[in-house]
Amino acid sequence: MAESSSRKNLKRSFLEDEDSDKQPPEKRVRFPKGKKPKPEQIVEEDTVARRQARDAALERARLRNLNTASLFTDDDGIDQAEEIYENDGNRTEDGIQIEAFSLDREKEEGYFDADGNYVEYVREKEDKDAWLDSIEMNPMYIGRSAANDTGMEEDGWFARDPSVLCQVGHALLNLSAVTHKRQRSLIFADDLFDLSDVPKQKSVHVVRKAIENLSGYQAPKHMNVGQYVASNVPSLAEFCEKPGTSQDSASSLKALASVMLSIQRHEFKTNHEEWSQTCKSFLGPRFSSDVVTALKSRNENIKSLYRVKTETRATIQSLLKEDGILVIPTVADPPPKLNTKNKNAVNEFLDRNYALASIASMSGCCQVTVPLGKHGDSPISVSFLAYYGGDKFLLDTILEVYASLQDQADIAASLAPVTDSNGIEPSEVMKEKGNAAYKGRQWNKAGNAAYKGRQWNKAVSCYTEAIKLNGANATYFCNRAAAYLELGRFQQAEEDCTEAILIDKKNVKAYLRRGTARESLIRYKESAADFKHALVLEPQNKTAKIAEKRLRKLMTIFRFSTTPKAKVTIPLGKHGESPISVSFLAYYGGDKFLLDTILEVYASLQDQADIAASLAPVNDSNGIEPSEVMKEKGNAAYKGRQWNKAVSCYTEAIKLNGANATYFCNRAAAYLELGRFQQAEEDCTEAILIDKKNVKAYLRRGTARESLIRYKESAADFKHALVLEPQNKTAKIAEKRLRKLVS
Repeated sequence: MAESSSRKNLKRSFLEDEDSDKQPPEKRVRFPKGKKPKPEQIVEEDTVARRQARDAALERARLRNLNTASLFTDDDGIDQAEEIYENDGNRTEDGIQIEAFSLDREKEEGYFDADGNYVEYVREKEDKDAWLDSIEMNPMYIGRSAANDTGMEEDGWFARDPSVLCQVGHALLNLSAVTHKRQRSLIFADDLFDLSDVPKQKSVHVVRKAIENLSGYQAPKHMNVGQYVASNVPSLAEFCEKPGTSQDSASSLKALASVMLSIQRHEFKTNHEEWSQTCKSFLGPRFSSDVVTALKSRNENIKSLYRVKTETRATIQSLLKEDGILVIPTVADPPPKLNTKNKNAVNEFLDRNYALASIASMSGCCQVTVPLGKHGDSPISVSFLAYYGGDKFLLDTILEVYASLQDQADIAASLAPVTDSNGIEPSEVMKEKGNAAYKGRQWNKAGNAAYKGRQWNKAVSCYTEAIKLNGANATYFCNRAAAYLELGRFQQAEEDCTEAILIDKKNVKAYLRRGTARESLIRYKESAADFKHALVLEPQNKTAKIAEKRLRKLMTIFRFSTTPKAKVTIPLGKHGESPISVSFLAYYGGDKFLLDTILEVYASLQDQADIAASLAPVNDSNGIEPSEVMKEKGNAAYKGRQWNKAVSCYTEAIKLNGANATYFCNRAAAYLELGRFQQAEEDCTEAILIDKKNVKAYLRRGTARESLIRYKESAADFKHALVLEPQNKTAKIAEKRLRKLVS
């Protein structure tokens, strides 16, 4: 489209010569249309200021012409011009920083095309330095194909303050500042925490308590991650040492760690072999050995290794989705002492910690490690893992829970140590550390641990010790009453509850437990009074409401049993030397009805009584040694591969007789089949405490400890079994296998 020819040329002329004396146009003020300016509104140009600006422009033009002429005279060539530019340093002119031109640097970073345009070289792979906000390239990446990119290398950073951690993460990863509030679901890897020597009171319990009062968090879940990986990563089976153990948690974790190390060695050899041969740097004996191992490695099945990694990433991604956070221990146990000569201890430490490291490394999950104080002289920390790409989600979560985590860690550190590793919640915060009172609390906590482990007799013993040290604590009596109820010792339970009520008249649990004991002693009226009293103290107590309703029905039946009624007693033979009889009752005045009934059924009753007398005596749960009956039921369930049912039966047998080592040993066998190695170890330890010559207990505990990658302790158990039974083949094979694993 053509422009109007009447439009003035608005292009400013460039003052080049000093002879130019053309005056600039007079500057005037414009006014809106229709208004005429008054004479005084015409702006007079400041001639002095204009003259100064014009003189400065003329001086710059003169100097520019002189410099150009001096550079390209016959006496001075291009080389001298380049030399002048090269020697010209950085300087500041009129407040502006000017960087000197460097032809050599320009040639390294790019080139000039035919049109004189400067073109930078294009790199195949660049690393962004977030601190300098510039692009830097690592030469080791040049020319590498995508297939050989380093898949195991990740970014990592440390920070004391969680807000700094998040800020650095946002800068490094270029994360969005927009926060999307969503639900979070924490998943605790129980099998991995079983590998840790740190009590769960100081790890799992701390995290659970930290999120308890925070909004947006679902109820935490617990799972066996090793078994989950084994059942969802089919390609991992070929890397398990023992055929058929791919579903085993410890075996799958060990195989996953092995695959991780193989991939790392392969990638190190691919990317750094040339460097390692030319560098000749001293890395120390440990790292030098690792480098040599990596350079000598030959992975012919590299595709299978990467297949495991791909399946593992998909499996963990499916588990966590977009709201899940996996909680695992950072390390299994404190590292061995520096320069230790015990190579077995070092290897066991590495095996256990490689198993933990393989989860994040093989799945590509982002991971944040949070310190939680100390256990003894060793630091404690837990790691939080989120789905691949969920960096912002994880960083925001840590920023939200960090303060609460530290508060709970401080509380856990102030508590008395718990004697077991089941992660029980301590019921008392220690207020003083004074002799008997302090020891009493320790015994009470030990009793709580035994009670939760369904070891009723042990719980009674612990609570009794606590009462000896502090007989003025109602909780100790109330807790012992709960253990007595589980043992069926209702009279003692009632007495303990009465003692607790005398000390603390508002102890609701004491009234509830005494009511339960009295109900079992068929003292319904007193029992109902206890439950009613509990409702007065705590009107919304569901247990008391249900019990009070139940007792009203029982008291109605009991009143019927005390009123006059028709009754007929029929003999049914003998049991041993004692006669057997049963009584039939009918309503008051129903004599004829009852007599007619007895006349009708009497002959059949006698026939059945004779048949029962001719049968061999059967021990059932109401007969002699009911614990043995439950043990046999457990054995039958075990043979039928019903492991959970077997555990239940053996548990009932232990309730009835907690002094029988066989029951604990049998339950340990069922736990082993279920992959619950920590519980199996504990049961075997109980069996050994009862019977120190129980060979099966040593064998099964050795198996459990081997699965927990505690080879040294496992080997000790198998050796002890061989001392007790030198020809035991299982112990011999296991001892030989462990020698190889330890070496």
